[in-house]
Amino acid sequence: MSRFVLVHGAFAGAWIWGPLMDRLKAAGHAVEAFDLPGLGDDHTPVSQITLDSCAARLCEVLAKSSEPAIVVGNSMGGIIATQGAARCPSRVAAIVYVAAFVPKDGQSLLDLTKLPEGAGDQVQANIVIEGEPPVAIMATEASRQALYGSCTEEAAAWAIAKQRPQPVAPFATPVSISPGALDGIRRYYVLTKRDRAIPPALQRRMIAENPFAGVVEFDTDHTPQLSMTDELTQALLKLTSDVEYLNPPALSTPTGYTHVVPVHRGRTIYIAGQVAFDTSGNVVGKGDFAAQTTQVFENLKSALAAAGATFDNLVKVTTFVTDLSQMQTLRTIRAKYYGKNAPASTLVQITQLANADLMIEIEAIAVVPE
Repeated sequence: MSRFVLVHGAFAGAWIWGPLMDRLKAAGHAVEAFDLPGLGDDHTPVSQITLDSCAARLCEVLAKSSEPAIVVGNSMGGIIATQGAARCPSRVAAIVYVAAFVPKDGQSLLDLTKLPEGAGDQVQANIVIEGEPPVAIMATEASRQALYGSCTEEAAAWAIAKQRPQPVAPFATPVSISPGALDGIRRYYVLTKRDRAIPPALQRRMIAENPFAGVVEFDTDHTPQLSMTDELTQALLKLTSDVEYLNPPALSTPTGYTHVVPVHRGRTIYIAGQVAFDTSGNVVGKGDFAAQTTQVFENLKSALAAAGATFDNLVKVTTFVTDLSQMQTLRTIRAKYYGKNAPASTLVQITQLANADLMIEIEAIAVVPE
């Protein structure tokens, strides 16, 4: 299970993540969204809203749990996510920029919009600045075209009705990133090819100028959390997962194993074939397949623990048995040890193991997140 913290963009609030939150929670993850100062249901006075206060709000949310979070920022949320991560880096495991601004040290959101690739930005072209301290306002039709062009009419109308004026200060303030502050944080980007708020050309420039561990592209608008919710959910899970456990529908339904286990990153552990030996090298359970299988799994447990791993980290096992008629006993016992995801598995019957009294041997590969 991962912890996700979602950072909304300009004019919006935590509400914009609702459909995505539901899907991530259904997948078993912890998910939090919050209102930035002056937006959503927050009523911080405009005079008190700065880039620093927005970053501080993010760090406050991150501090609610000791588990480092995957921070997902949309649009202006990318600026907040970057500044917040630079401010409290130990609380951030990764940042996913979803059609979001990616500033380097000393850059502001407005600096990025003024780059040649930012030409055609329909937000900057249509906002009206009012008041003192100033706020930006987007008209209904301009919002529909710039932010929600690929959304259904219902979703767009719902979102536009909930928008609030956007304090301008976070737009204009450059981020401050200490040298090395983001070095230990994996970063990913979700590019939106029909985006009229951050033109795709500007998104590609930001991707080229920053270190990203992965990039996916969607043929949609600036708000994929509403226009392509299911696809974004799957992309977030794939981008941020060290290991995936896949059972393609074209393959048979597995019993106690997984067909495909892609490993994206992590520390690999190779475990030699474990047999039913005790610590003195004596065979445990001569002639008793169940006793030997239990001892093998206990030995695997000890081997995994020695490398800082558990059965949850297994990605592949190869099992050698001298009698396939004992398969159901093997399945029953291994089910007591495996975690929520069973590893890829191969089962082979052989004539004899290294010791004639041995009835089962299992070798394993595990991957531990770095």
